[in-house]
Amino acid sequence: QAYNYWEKFFHRGESNDSPRSQHWESINRRGNVCSLQKFARSPNNSGQSCQNHRRKDFYLSIVISKKKILITGGLGFIGSNLARRLVKYGNKITIVDSLISEYGGNLRNLHGIQEKLTVSLSDVRDVAAINELIKGHDYLFNLAGQTSHLDSMLDPITDLDINAKAQLSILEACRKYNPDIRIV
Repeated sequence: QAYNYWEKFFHRGESNDSPRSQHWESINRRGNVCSLQKFARSPNNSGQSCQNHRRKDFYLSIVISKKKILITGGLGFIGSNLARRLVKYGNKITIVDSLISEYGGNLRNLHGIQEKLTVSLSDVRDVAAINELIKGHDYLFNLAGQTSHLDSMLDPITDLDINAKAQLSILEACRKYNPDIRIV
């Protein structure tokens, strides 16, 4: 039953000759997901909700461990929880956040792990800072943005600066200064 859950997750009901199915089969042949599938099939697991959490956690630990990771918007709810999870696997985390009060960033979100990561108080609209921060990282989790619909209506220029222009400058920085970075 647990294996069927992951099979549906990975293949999404596609036939075995679909491109996505072939992709996951190639990963299986390389051995990256085989151990996950063995874990999911093992009869020793009990408690369905705990099983799903452990499997996802296990898969994340296989894929992303001991890497240099940059999280933009990392002082918000999602970014700080992601940082907590990634620190657990021995990753070197750098968080970029502007701490604009209306956008949800708060240093208290990192309570207990602040000594295990680096925080850069920079705005994603600062092209020079982003160009320097992008260098040398393996992964970029891009969570920075302005999400308020009301703010976008009241101040559309700032909304476009953060959600369009700054995002484009992040992609350009990746292209120029770290083309091997994986963007999530």
